[in-house]
Amino acid sequence: MAVAKHCYTAFTRRAAALATCNTRRWLTTCQNHRSGLPLTLDDSTFERLNAGGFATTLAERSILKIQGKDTIEYLQGMTTNDLLSLQSDSPPTAIFTMFLNAPGRVLADAIIVPEQVDDTSQSLFIDCHQDVANMLVKHLKRFKLRSKFTLEEVSDRYSVAVGLSSELPLLSNRLDPRFATITPSYPFPLPTVQRAVVAKEDTADISDDNVLYHYWRSRIGLGEGPLDYIPQKALPLESNLEEFNGVAYFKGCYLGQELTARTHFTGTLRKRIVPVQLLGMDSSQASLLAEVGSDRLELRTSDGKRAGTFLSHVGTAGLALVRLQHLDDQGSLMLHVLEDENKDNPITSIQMQADMAIINSLYKSN
Repeated sequence: MAVAKHCYTAFTRRAAALATCNTRRWLTTCQNHRSGLPLTLDDSTFERLNAGGFATTLAERSILKIQGKDTIEYLQGMTTNDLLSLQSDSPPTAIFTMFLNAPGRVLADAIIVPEQVDDTSQSLFIDCHQDVANMLVKHLKRFKLRSKFTLEEVSDRYSVAVGLSSELPLLSNRLDPRFATITPSYPFPLPTVQRAVVAKEDTADISDDNVLYHYWRSRIGLGEGPLDYIPQKALPLESNLEEFNGVAYFKGCYLGQELTARTHFTGTLRKRIVPVQLLGMDSSQASLLAEVGSDRLELRTSDGKRAGTFLSHVGTAGLALVRLQHLDDQGSLMLHVLEDENKDNPITSIQMQADMAIINSLYKSN
């Protein structure tokens, strides 16, 4: 048993490292080869996206299909959110959730989309990032025992489509569950955020240039995938799981629950994923950020204190895990790219600014 546990831990750590590397490489490809270099994206682009009328597919997402009579009961004990609502809601709606390891760290974020839930069938789609899909499959099968369900990847037949107040029929009434309760908390109006798992043949007329979507979600502080929620390291509440409607505190036991519940009920939460703006960054600095590992990135406050961890960026919009008490009123930060993980000498430094309007609106009570 000890050997098996060691092997599983080693596997998940390797998978997490590979996921981070692959995702950073994917973002680099988006930034350098998509039409419209993201460095040129600005406030006018953000305002245009908030006005709506935008839709794209997300090629980096994998679709897992899980079906069988024990599907919902099994996932209820494996995820942070309450999946029993799928049986009571009519019609059932999508649910945002996270899968945790036993100590309570994030393995993967996912959106559970019902395909069919009734007295005769329980069939769900799991919308997750492609770099953690294999790890998630092994994780779910590891605890299956005698539960009656099948699990397969169906990404060759289905895609994820997202929209911002899109008028596309296939996105009609398909709301992103992460925005069910948080939208009124923002200091500015948000579009209607839509998300659906759709058959590939239905996406022929939808753009696959998803850089604008990732720029928009970075601007509002929404993480997605293993670069923002680092597998085996990220904590769900620091990842804004509660704000984005991804946790149910009174649902009963689930894997990794103890740390999440204790953090919530004691109110001890010192860090958050927050949106940041990279000010004055040029293309060479953007390329350097995409190439270096996180051990060569050092985030500090304006007075030199260690502030947290820089996670990702699309153009000048980024996300960082920041100690909130170290932020000044302007949210001033400095990102240093170090020559070596063992040296303090930076190759270059990039001025950053946390979006204090969003931080004060969403996390003021914490």
